[in-house]
Amino acid sequence: MNQPPKKNSKFTQLVNAYGQLGFELRTLGSASLTELADTWDEALKQMHSILSEKSPPYTRSVMVGGLEQGLRDTPVFFSSLPEPQRHAALTIYRRVIEAHVPDFFKRDQDVLRKVLARGKVKNENEWYLLRHRVDEIEGESSHASELERLYTLLGDYETAA
Repeated sequence: MNQPPKKNSKFTQLVNAYGQLGFELRTLGSASLTELADTWDEALKQMHSILSEKSPPYTRSVMVGGLEQGLRDTPVFFSSLPEPQRHAALTIYRRVIEAHVPDFFKRDQDVLRKVLARGKVKNENEWYLLRHRVDEIEGESSHASELERLYTLLGDYETAA
């Protein structure tokens, strides 16, 4: 009897995404992208080392939050690249993330919609997601009302924290 392939854990999906993303970004010939990929490699080695300890101080689920935030922040790093490299890096980024973590972008959009509908940021992960959205749209006049709403929600969370 054929069984469907076992789905990788979120942690494994993210680690695989970082690995392939680093490999492909190195092919663009940018020293800064190679340095970024090297940094990811080192961080992943440290995570695996921590997880191999008898009583690791962090769980995979805690690391997943950090890995996801790192992926959200990656396009900001690309903004300093020359246009041809930036475009190529963003294309690789989107393709690799969708291949390894297919629900990554949709899930973020769903959470963002829920926070906006609720009118309140409940935790740090939601705060980072809203902050990332601000980074995406800041300076675009067509998003002025959304930006104002995001600033309010972020400020309210920071005041309460």
